Amino acid sequence: MLLFTQYQQALLAAQNLASLASAVTNGTKAVAGVPQDGATVQQRTSSYIDRLTFEKNKVLAQIDADNTLTTADKNQQKAQVDQVLADETVAIQGAVSVQEGVDKTNQALQKIDAVYQTGPSLLTQQVAVRNTAANDLNTVNSVISGDDTLSTGEISNLDDLMDQYKANFVTAVQAAQSADEMNQALADFHTNLTQISNQHMKYNLVHQLQQSATDTTTAIENDPTLSASAEQEQLAAVQTNLNQATAAISAVEVNDDQAQTKLASALATGTQQIENSHQLGQSVSSHADDWQKAVTATADQVKDGINADSTLTSADRSRQVASVQQTLVNTLAALQDVATVQVDDTVVASGQTVLSAIHIAGLAVADRQETANTTIEDTSNVEQQKIDQNASQLQPSDQSALTDQVTTAKNAATAAINSAQSADEINQTVVDLNQKLVAIDLDLAHRVGQVQLAAANQQIQAAIDGYVTLLPDDKTTQQANRLAALRKTTTDLAATTTVASAQQSASDGVAVIQAAHHNVASDATAAKQVADTGTTTNQKIYVPGQTIAGDSGQAAQFKAQVTDRSAIMQQAIDAAATKG
Repeated sequence: MLLFTQYQQALLAAQNLASLASAVTNGTKAVAGVPQDGATVQQRTSSYIDRLTFEKNKVLAQIDADNTLTTADKNQQKAQVDQVLADETVAIQGAVSVQEGVDKTNQALQKIDAVYQTGPSLLTQQVAVRNTAANDLNTVNSVISGDDTLSTGEISNLDDLMDQYKANFVTAVQAAQSADEMNQALADFHTNLTQISNQHMKYNLVHQLQQSATDTTTAIENDPTLSASAEQEQLAAVQTNLNQATAAISAVEVNDDQAQTKLASALATGTQQIENSHQLGQSVSSHADDWQKAVTATADQVKDGINADSTLTSADRSRQVASVQQTLVNTLAALQDVATVQVDDTVVASGQTVLSAIHIAGLAVADRQETANTTIEDTSNVEQQKIDQNASQLQPSDQSALTDQVTTAKNAATAAINSAQSADEINQTVVDLNQKLVAIDLDLAHRVGQVQLAAANQQIQAAIDGYVTLLPDDKTTQQANRLAALRKTTTDLAATTTVASAQQSASDGVAVIQAAHHNVASDATAAKQVADTGTTTNQKIYVPGQTIAGDSGQAAQFKAQVTDRSAIMQQAIDAAATKG
């Protein structure tokens, strides 16, 4: 009766033939869906869902057949249909009466039908893409028109391309029979516009290269340090580099996705090569040549002496050689600023004196060996003390192994120092020992950390087994968590590469292992008590002899109380599960 009244009102409210027809159709479908066989709502659920599935398939077919929708629009609407079907299936499965099942089924059918929305007409879409294409074409054309470096032939070629691509676009849009084809026509047009822009860029870059060549040519022709042959050679290099750079620009295809990047790279390379064609010459007299050779010879002699000095380290040699080189540069520069022989002779003599004084011998090898042996002894003792201080946290075998590593490294370093023939060999030996000691220190931290993790694991394992309030399943879970934590923290510790990170990893690992043990019994007990209370209360609602039907009857009271108690019990159970 409720269903009849609902659709009778819909008929009376209809304002036109379309709404009247819709009300009739919906009412007929709803009435037809009301079962007449006396089955329960649970027995009818599958038939309700079958109706939704049938409606879903019908709507999906409508969506797929709609050429005003893009593929993306279709996929979106179909996904919405699937979601509505899933949501409404859950709603129908929760119906507690036949009438509610029928109502929810009809509502679901309307929701599924409402998902399908047709797109704008193809004519509307055609107008939109035409407007977009026209605006984009105008943008490209504006850029080209504003470039006053383009030749008449270049402008004509770009105009022809724009006309051709515009005609292709119009043809494609007119032939389009769907939204996807309309959008594809626009995408193809954009691709063509990009190619036009790339061609314009090629023209523009060639002009830039030509300007660079012109500027470099002017600089070469005005350089007073160049001879006629040198000038001609450099001018030829400018033309060669210009031709090569222009060819590199021309080789880039306009339809290449990386065209603009490649063109920019070709411009940068070509410009640099053209500019590098100009190299300044040197204007010096024959005397100046001799003076430069004399100063250079002295510098080479001093550098040879520095490089052969075994008392110097590599750093000492590099520093003294750099000083020689800088002094040579300064002296040669000073020679360029004077104009008389006497002054130049003085500059040469002074430069040679300064160069010779740069070489200063270092500490004798024997003295360096003595100092290095002291360093080896001290650093090895420090590492051994660390091992001894951590003996309580090491296995005897670990302590012995670490001590052997220190002794071996120390003995090897001492032997290497005593046989060293240069400062570099001595310094390198000390560096190598320090690296080995750092590795031993890290090994020590790893071993101590492993002992700490093992101790924490043993403690927590015993604590879980001995905790009397834990249920067997809880113990099993916590032991599994403990074992997983041990494996994880052991792996993390082994992956550390510094002593500090190893110590922190071990400390964190102990905390993680300890966290595997906690008490969950009280939470589970609370949930059980709430559930027991709710069950007991629900069982007491029925009183023989009192009215069952009606809004105030025992049936209504029982339904309300079951709903309330079920919610309370579920909250308690959820809370216990979360804490556990």
